[in-house]
Amino acid sequence: MKFFCTLFLSVSQFFLFSQGDTLSLSFMHNDSLRSYVLYVPVTYDGADNWPLVLNFHGFNNSSESQMNLSQMNPVADTANFLVAYPQGLQVDNPFLGFTAPGWNIDGTLSDNDDITFTYALINHIQESYAVDTNRIYATGWSMGGNISYQLGCTPASPIASIASVAGQLASVQVEPCNPQRPVSLLLIHGSEDPLAPIDGVDMVLTSGSFTASFWAGLNNCSEDSVVVEIEDLSIEDSSTVTLTTYMGCEGNTEVQYYVINGGGHTWPGGGPLIDAFGHINQDINASSVIWNFFNRNPRQNISTDRKEILETLRKGISYFPNPFNGDLSIELQLITSRSVRFSLSNLVGQTVLGSQPYRLFKGTNRVQWNIEGNGLEGGLYFLSVEINGIKSIYPLVYRGS
Repeated sequence: MKFFCTLFLSVSQFFLFSQGDTLSLSFMHNDSLRSYVLYVPVTYDGADNWPLVLNFHGFNNSSESQMNLSQMNPVADTANFLVAYPQGLQVDNPFLGFTAPGWNIDGTLSDNDDITFTYALINHIQESYAVDTNRIYATGWSMGGNISYQLGCTPASPIASIASVAGQLASVQVEPCNPQRPVSLLLIHGSEDPLAPIDGVDMVLTSGSFTASFWAGLNNCSEDSVVVEIEDLSIEDSSTVTLTTYMGCEGNTEVQYYVINGGGHTWPGGGPLIDAFGHINQDINASSVIWNFFNRNPRQNISTDRKEILETLRKGISYFPNPFNGDLSIELQLITSRSVRFSLSNLVGQTVLGSQPYRLFKGTNRVQWNIEGNGLEGGLYFLSVEINGIKSIYPLVYRGS
């Protein structure tokens, strides 16, 4: 289904006490004047290449409001990195029924090419500032988190790691997401989020747990995870924090999922929002947590073998019929012989059915998978194809028996 539930949000003005330069910049891209705010700490002198964090606003919002909401500039002052706050153009919102500034998620909401705009923005900054190309990161709030996912999913993306606050993967983002290398992910989400429910919205938003486990699959993390309860430092914020960390990820990457128990559609430790958005957690400072995560996770190189497998998962997989009843045909075009395993997961990321491993050979392979008699209810599922430990996810509909 080619639409995306964008989220209306309103940020109160909040003034930051930072010491550097806040610059309003613009350039022409695809016949449109595109703009962004760049924060440069006072300690920047151009002698060394600095990390760059791209911090994307939510739907019906602005680069300035995202700067005020996230309060990332003071973190940049102490940690020595540049922060860019891109400004989105008008996008349609079929869920809310109006148009406002935002991001063209999976090419479904406008004609804007926000991916190439982001690349051009990075180049625009590099014309005047020394940027470490192995340490370019993307984060955002709500819909800004979704464009961060898209940058992480895009082949040959310059983004090293991504973080999302109050925004899980959109359903339309799952199938095309096949990064060419492991990309670390940090997700922060409130359990009482009134706008992007943590359990997802059918055919629109996946759940927070699915997003984290899906990304752990992309990074070939082990099935083990460690759950930690963060110290409740602020009783008054009516919320606590649970952190799940996925272990053994490829290339020493990380996947972390912070659940703000009782938290709303907010930025922990950030600027104020209207009360309807829910509680703002004060046990963690999201901008500090995100930067520390980014600082541990620079860009990873891609191996030749991984590149070949990802090419197969992007172009060499087909499955039919969809919707299906009992029998599902899966066709794979392999460059070399591989071990392949299939599984089905539900909307919350739980594996509900798995296959035996198949040894498939170079060329065209077809596997008939019969799932009748397994007690599954009809509905939307995700087919996982795993080749030598590398997974890709494809949506399909089971009619039921």
